[in-house]
Amino acid sequence: MIGCCLDSLERQTLRDALEIIVVDDGSRDNSPQIVGSYPVRLIRQQNGGPAAARNAGAAAARAPVVLFLDGDCVAPPRWAESMIGALQDGKAEAAVGTIVASTMGVLPALIQMEIEQRYARLRRRDYVDFIAAPSCAVRRDCFLRIGGFNEAFRFNEDVELAFRLNAAGHGIRFVQDVPVSHAHQVRWWDYMRAKFWRGVWRMRLYRLYPKKSVRDDWTPQTLKLQILAACLTPLAMLAGLFDPIFWAAAGALLTMTVALGWPVIDLAMTGLRPRSPWTAGFWATVFLLVRSFTLAASLVYDRATTARTPALMRPIVSATQRHPIADAQESTGQRVA
Repeated sequence: MIGCCLDSLERQTLRDALEIIVVDDGSRDNSPQIVGSYPVRLIRQQNGGPAAARNAGAAAARAPVVLFLDGDCVAPPRWAESMIGALQDGKAEAAVGTIVASTMGVLPALIQMEIEQRYARLRRRDYVDFIAAPSCAVRRDCFLRIGGFNEAFRFNEDVELAFRLNAAGHGIRFVQDVPVSHAHQVRWWDYMRAKFWRGVWRMRLYRLYPKKSVRDDWTPQTLKLQILAACLTPLAMLAGLFDPIFWAAAGALLTMTVALGWPVIDLAMTGLRPRSPWTAGFWATVFLLVRSFTLAASLVYDRATTARTPALMRPIVSATQRHPIADAQESTGQRVA
């Protein structure tokens, strides 16, 4: 998919002012050969995860603003212009864009509906505490000073950066007018696997920033109640083997899980066409239950493996290994954060 991504960057209104860097994080396909046919800089490294890849790209960049775009995304022509423009007044150090589904089907449509609900929350705020790495921009000096993405995170590394920027008093703008096309999951198993690991790493993120576990701009409070209900439902069903009254409790918990997600069902019944409203409502209900029980499983897994969780905040520079962010800071005369 990298070819489609680079084609969209070649069509940017600011193309002549852009330096495009592609980081190959240990790919096993023909992506390097595809990238070689474009006028871009290619950096190849052993697989280190998305945070390490983005840090390597930012360290090699020279412009004052660094934009991040994932390889499975296609950006509209004004994407770079609009993202950079959000930072020009000097009141924000970062900006986060929006995504729309490029894949077709019921599941991608439902995923997008959930995302649109979250965007509605962000639109009510002048500055947000959220970054989604598929489309974002950061002032490079601030990015280097704060230490870049936390490479200990394999998921939610972008939200961790947002929380860290927020804690340091830096503003993040929400840019709505240049959504990039993103490949949402089309198979339920792929969705569940991605949701599970995002949930696990979100729990680890909340341990670093406990105040955000109470409230953050991206996560609805109703979702937390849905996860709680999903955690309690199996316990109620197990108790029902000994006392039938608990089956009623399990049913009530399932009903609550669905009822709290009614906005998604309502949106699906009007927006999932050409399917009938009842068919759309059925799939939206399945989606809500799958999401809730998957996130509940991630919560249980995190609690069960807390003692084996790796250190989440490790030094940017160790005594034995150089880090590209540190090298970039030295080249610009900045101290290591």
